[in-house]
Amino acid sequence: MTENQANSENGNSAFSAEDEKVTEEHGLLKVSCHSCLQKLDVSSLVPFSLFACPACGAEIIVPKWFDSYLLEEHWGCGGMADVYRALDPTLDREVAIKILKTDTSSMEHFGEIFLNEGRIAANINHPAVVPIYSCGEFDQRPYLVMQFMEHGNLEQILRNRKELPVDLVLRWMIDIASGLNSAFKMGIIHHDIKPANILLDSDGNAKIGDFGLSNALYDIRSEKLANVTRFWGSPEYVSPEKIAEGHEDYHGDIYSLGITIYELLTGKCPFEKKHDSQEMLDERISRSFSPLSELRPEVGVELSSLVGAMLAFDYEGRPDYSQIIAGLKTILKARVAVSPKNRWQKIPLPVKIATVVFAVMLVVALGLLLLMPHEQKEKTPPVNHLLKAEAFFSEGKSREGNAAATLVFEDLTPGFERRNDAALLAALGAYLNLDEHAAETCAVLHKRLLAAGSSSGSPAEQIISYLEQTQVSDNFLLENMSGQPVEYRQLAALAMLLRKLYLKDPHENIAQSFESWEKVMKEAPQSWPGRIWIERLPLYRQSIFAGKTTSPLEPAFAPRQNNLGIETK
Repeated sequence: MTENQANSENGNSAFSAEDEKVTEEHGLLKVSCHSCLQKLDVSSLVPFSLFACPACGAEIIVPKWFDSYLLEEHWGCGGMADVYRALDPTLDREVAIKILKTDTSSMEHFGEIFLNEGRIAANINHPAVVPIYSCGEFDQRPYLVMQFMEHGNLEQILRNRKELPVDLVLRWMIDIASGLNSAFKMGIIHHDIKPANILLDSDGNAKIGDFGLSNALYDIRSEKLANVTRFWGSPEYVSPEKIAEGHEDYHGDIYSLGITIYELLTGKCPFEKKHDSQEMLDERISRSFSPLSELRPEVGVELSSLVGAMLAFDYEGRPDYSQIIAGLKTILKARVAVSPKNRWQKIPLPVKIATVVFAVMLVVALGLLLLMPHEQKEKTPPVNHLLKAEAFFSEGKSREGNAAATLVFEDLTPGFERRNDAALLAALGAYLNLDEHAAETCAVLHKRLLAAGSSSGSPAEQIISYLEQTQVSDNFLLENMSGQPVEYRQLAALAMLLRKLYLKDPHENIAQSFESWEKVMKEAPQSWPGRIWIERLPLYRQSIFAGKTTSPLEPAFAPRQNNLGIETK
């Protein structure tokens, strides 16, 4: 069974009883095939089921009306609510709708509290909090309408990665702590901070979700411990005061945030998932978990100590949000300062001059050595596969270019700089060819590049890392490319465009990314790598803006209706 089929079954169980009623209210339900644009009447089909377009055979999901929104796909399911990717026809934008399940809605006063908390949470205006657009009730089902977070949550990311890059986690957690602090200043506490409630938007920015649902659950609970614990779906993140007393203030969110940071960096929670309140409390009192720096030494003592302080049993001993934010920023700044690029910038000028002079003398000596007469032997000129790779890419033969670049990368004899370039071309080729495992391919290239001795701060390494980690935002890459030579800024801009095409971002995002790439390409069209793609710019522009193309054309730039919003020719 496919994931969509599973989601379809989940969605059907929640809505099948009201299908006929909603169809009568909204009339016929017609959709356009994303492949051939054929208009299809799906009014009689089961919502969220899959069917093949009778004209071209493309697979289509049957949508469903819910109030004034068109539910397009069942996106997730929790203990209390279902989440759907939906269309808001009024504003023509994609949204997420969280709808309380029938058994949850029937709980005394819960629906009313849920909607009230949703209205309160909607007043939090912070970039690290998922914005709530609207709320309401339809067919006795309370619901919230919010921003659609297409890259899912950090729990899903952890399933595939186990542990995440330290700098990336620091940037995310600075934002999350700032968002929680902003909510706290408005008197709002989350009560359920965990990786599953931290989501990523299309740019890879982290945002806190579920303020309304978490607060509603907290308010509806009895003060009796037995009734409190039965609602905990994730007891491993619960603060000790909530276990002991049944309630908590903002210090409880700080405790849960500390557990979240620990898990993101190590791949495991400091506490096990238990539902016995005494066992849970004993774990937190004993603090039997290993220090963060012991499980992952690269995080450093400072970050390990900060997380340890956030997990203090006595809530008064925990740092507040301002201390956490300041501490995380200081740690991140120190880590960035020791990157290879910044190390060179901090070297005293006399030492830099001496280093350059020595390097020049060494080059001169090697040049004189090469000019000395040697016994001449006839040799067959070696094939320059990197030049061949560049030629293939410039001709639109991206698969052949990818193969040639990979061949150079596999050869251990070239210098690191050219191997970096070859690895970068191979990484771009994986996305250009719509390789099914493009991110994994980039991860292998990245790992082997570092193992061969390449600098972890080189521009090529940073671009490959961006392609490997699809949750990393464009801004993060742009920040690292600031001040780099134009050729690497060209490649970074191309990487951002190709990733958007690969991930099927909205057309306006792709168009904007193309224009940014075109602009930086024109700064140095005849340099490497500008000369590789400069002649293909008009063809790519036609593909993105007009849906027209001629062969040969790279797969990523082939017009696709579900990606670029243009008709396939």
